[in-house]
Amino acid sequence: MEKERQNFVYGNEEEGVPGCIKNGISEEIANHIYDEMTDFAKYAFNNKWTQEMMRISVIPLPVNDDDSPDFQFMEDYIKSLPYGSHIS
Repeated sequence: MEKERQNFVYGNEEEGVPGCIKNGISEEIANHIYDEMTDFAKYAFNNKWTQEMMRISVIPLPVNDDDSPDFQFMEDYIKSLPYGSHIS
């Protein structure tokens, strides 16, 4: 699971994964997003949900006019949550 976190946050050129940092998301926000996704996966899916399923699943994200993920919107949203003041 730690390898998936590394790929998500920092990317993996061999697998063609750019990672959050390369897409302009801070390391802290990227780790927070990853933690939220894994926490959600713990209770939202039955036991048949596996790491492989999580890796290949499509997660709908807000997008810009050019259909690229709107990372600024996501970061602003997370910071607007009640615990957002704890995220820099």
